[in-house]
Amino acid sequence: MSKRLFTILLAWLAISIHAIGDKGGFIYEDIRYEALVSKDNVWKVKIVQTVKFYEPRHGIYLYVPYTFNIGQEVRQADGTVKVEDYRYRAYIEDVTVDGDPYDIKDEDDCEVFIIGDKDKTVVGEHKYHIGYTYVYPDDRITTRDLVFHSILGTGFSSPIKHLSFSITFEKEVPEEAKKAMKVFLGKYGERKEAEGITWNGNSLAGSIDSINSNEALTLYMPLEEGYFENAKAVSSEPMYIFVLLTLIFAVIIILKAWLTKHPTVTKQIEFYPPNDICSAEVGTITDNSVDAVDIASIIPWFAGKGYISISEGKKDSKYTDKKEYLILKKKGPLPADAPEYQKLFMDALFNGKETVRLDEVKPSPEKMLKTHSSLQGIFKGEKKLLHMNISILIYIPLLIFSTLAFANTSEVQYFDNMPVAYALLLWAFPFFCGMIFNSAIAERQLFIKRSFKIAYNITKAVVAIALFFLYIFTKDEDMMSSGVAMMLFVVCFLCTERIRRFFVNSRYRADMSGKLLGLKEFIETAEKERLKTMLYDDPDYFYRIMPYAMVFGLTDKWAEHFKDIEIRTPEWYENSGHSTLTTLNYLVLMNAICANSQTAVNSMYTTSSGAVTGGGHSFSGGFAGGGGAGGGGGSW
Repeated sequence: MSKRLFTILLAWLAISIHAIGDKGGFIYEDIRYEALVSKDNVWKVKIVQTVKFYEPRHGIYLYVPYTFNIGQEVRQADGTVKVEDYRYRAYIEDVTVDGDPYDIKDEDDCEVFIIGDKDKTVVGEHKYHIGYTYVYPDDRITTRDLVFHSILGTGFSSPIKHLSFSITFEKEVPEEAKKAMKVFLGKYGERKEAEGITWNGNSLAGSIDSINSNEALTLYMPLEEGYFENAKAVSSEPMYIFVLLTLIFAVIIILKAWLTKHPTVTKQIEFYPPNDICSAEVGTITDNSVDAVDIASIIPWFAGKGYISISEGKKDSKYTDKKEYLILKKKGPLPADAPEYQKLFMDALFNGKETVRLDEVKPSPEKMLKTHSSLQGIFKGEKKLLHMNISILIYIPLLIFSTLAFANTSEVQYFDNMPVAYALLLWAFPFFCGMIFNSAIAERQLFIKRSFKIAYNITKAVVAIALFFLYIFTKDEDMMSSGVAMMLFVVCFLCTERIRRFFVNSRYRADMSGKLLGLKEFIETAEKERLKTMLYDDPDYFYRIMPYAMVFGLTDKWAEHFKDIEIRTPEWYENSGHSTLTTLNYLVLMNAICANSQTAVNSMYTTSSGAVTGGGHSFSGGFAGGGGAGGGGGSW
């Protein structure tokens, strides 16, 4: 359902509810309407309503819409005239009510005047004197000016016995306009003309008896272009100020990103991890964060170092629910100079026991959190991985000013509801999400797969284009051209890409990353002959590298390289003798160790409670109920 249709139905429903509530309780004996129209299309309105109450009521209400749509005749480049729908926002000012208490509320794009005393009731005849100024905006049309004004709207819920009106124009009305003038009376959309309407100089007057409920009286008069002078208009200056500020901060971001110096990362093919560092530390270096995979990789790393042994459990009556399982056995204490996080993890893994089933490791949240913090704590001082350039805070004013630019495009009013909604939903939220996502991948950008980068760039471009066209096609009439909007979209989306430049790697991380990138590439692309050579020099080479393949997410790839290569039984593996192990069995075993290790650590992390991880109608031409003002009323 379109926005305008929804508004019409809502207004109709409100009118219907008022009508049901008011039926039989009162009648308008007389309404006298007077207006003085200045040359800038400002209407000074005075209304006297004589109301007869048949039952006790507190008073009356009158609502006057300040937003409306008019079908305006627009001359095309080829000379033809086309009717286009224009939305307007009028302003209601200087409200006065003589002799009665009143309150004013803003509801559904209407000013609602609630007149009467909530502690008193009225019965019989009572007069209400109401005054207000109705300021029409500039019509934004160069082919003509137009008076399309509802003296009486369709929302009056009770009949009106008599209505008289007098409208005086401050500026002389041309004879052609007087002849073209029409006053329509009837239900919304009807074109029946009222009778007895007369001109006296520049004053228009009429008197009508017996107007039914929900009938409107509307003045329609086309005028020559320029009749109204200096009508109130929404200036485009604030929008362009915000556009300029957006561009200024975008330029600052681009310059800052360009001038920010980064240490060079030179990839070097490596066959072993540099300095024999633990796989958990490698995983932390690659993305500047400690995760479950990094911790889990310590289990096969411990095995490779001879700190623990691993064996397969037999299927017996005690474990009928499992076909196979892994048993870990502690071989002795860790070296005295082992990092604290390794000692903490060994303690969390065995929890005072000498032997544990990997799938039955009892979670120890406190020890896991300590392990996590201890591993993170290694990377400080000379080993600090990266720092965030404080200039990244420039993105905050960029987001604010770009959003204000998109939210302040209405030709109707400053910060109109729909442009603001579009700016928040189609710009501010995606821009903010883009900042967060780019910040998240900035720390691991060196190790992101090329396929991911391509997919990400394609997705980003599609999203940017989709958001732009959604903005263009779903917004109301506004002052921002598609070209300006496109420029802002492109510039600001490019700025979100540059956010990664504000995360600066340390010299230590740059040096280590170059070597780790080489190791990662070797794990992905190793040739069979090279692997045979490495196994000849180091028979445990396959097992020694597996924990590092694990943190790189390449365990399957690493195992695949060895499917046709004979590998020996590792010293840390205790064969129960119930089966003969082939090369394929070892590959399956290593995958099982990696998978079960990650499952066990994930369980520990999970148990850690997440600490680690009115108006609105469209009018064309003249008819009853169109244009500005109008509205309706009833009693309460």
